[in-house]
Amino acid sequence: MTEQELRNEYVHGIGKYYGAVEGDERHRMLIDWYNRLADLPCGLPRGYEMTYSADWCVATAVAVAVQMSLTDIIHPECSCSRAIEMYEAEGRFTRDKNYVPQPGDFLIFDWKPGSGPDHWATVVRVEGSLIRTIEGNMDNRVGHRDVAIGDELIYGYCLPDYASKAEEVSEMSKFKDVKDGTYYADKVDRAAELGLMVGLSEDEFGVGQ
Repeated sequence: MTEQELRNEYVHGIGKYYGAVEGDERHRMLIDWYNRLADLPCGLPRGYEMTYSADWCVATAVAVAVQMSLTDIIHPECSCSRAIEMYEAEGRFTRDKNYVPQPGDFLIFDWKPGSGPDHWATVVRVEGSLIRTIEGNMDNRVGHRDVAIGDELIYGYCLPDYASKAEEVSEMSKFKDVKDGTYYADKVDRAAELGLMVGLSEDEFGVGQ
């Protein structure tokens, strides 16, 4: 899987929740996926379990990362400012309002310029000077927004390292029915190596069985 393919797959993953409204089934699914961090080595940030009434813009992005096993590049957090600190520590945050983002980058808004980060959005695409985003907790729903590159409401961008993850998942799977490049291929092979799961045969895992 190429870096661009992984970026697009992640954006598509969030797009499945387009139109979800706070309190409905898909919104609750997002929060439940976020809370599955408790079962991962990283754990819930600060031990905080999200409720269905909590602000959920960052949690939306992280929930899909949990689903796709991308929490090593999309940092588990539910706070804009704390998430920014994590990306900044890796040199993967920019305050350059004129930066041209790529799909899967995170655009952070500052509704009152100068007051600090307020809202988290995922970049879907860039057309000309216009950025299309998808956001959780946008008027209590998952929706799209268009914003111009350089807009004063842009606080900055967090930049997950998709390239490193794309290289990891690009290895050939030992199972002929596990499509090379899928985000789970390396996880299936590793689980098989550890004896945590077995396939139907040496070269067939049984996807869809």
